[in-house]
Amino acid sequence: MKKRSLQQRRRLGETSCGPSSVNVELPEESSLNISPITIDEVLQLAKKTPGNKATGPDDVPVEVLLLPQVALEVRRVMNCVLAGGPAPAEWRTAHIVGIPKKPGS
Repeated sequence: MKKRSLQQRRRLGETSCGPSSVNVELPEESSLNISPITIDEVLQLAKKTPGNKATGPDDVPVEVLLLPQVALEVRRVMNCVLAGGPAPAEWRTAHIVGIPKKPGS
């Protein structure tokens, strides 16, 4: 594989991914027809999520989402975002951990 300098990669990114090369038609807001999220949907998804996984950047275990008070707040925030409100900055943050492969696999 040919190695590229950071400067070359930036140039490539600017030319191939810049706003002038992207032409995406987004649907009108009214045509999206997204129903508000219900408390039952939040609880159902929380129940389906494995509880033995590592927490995210907020350090909140999935089991906490099963608490009705927490599920109500999650529903409120999600519906606010769906209605056009700002998404919490924390939703754009993740912990990424590399898992090395064993030699020969």
